[in-house]
Amino acid sequence: MTAEDIIYKLYEFFNVNNNLELAELLKTTPQTISNWKTRNSISAIKKKCRELRIYNEIFNSITVENEKHTYIGKERYTIYR
Repeated sequence: MTAEDIIYKLYEFFNVNNNLELAELLKTTPQTISNWKTRNSISAIKKKCRELRIYNEIFNSITVENEKHTYIGKERYTIYR
């Protein structure tokens, strides 16, 4: 999962098509969003999502998509990439 993937998830969540529209809703600038993508700043995106109280909506669905289950004997372990 990259910052770009998460940004596109935010596009879908807010139903927007570009960084300008997304920046307005995230209360930041389009340049900040571009920097997140360029620097792969996942932690900065997570921080912003926590501030706006949308963390679970964005990251819970991503976690489910990226989890891998490993079975050892009868035990099930969940490994997150």
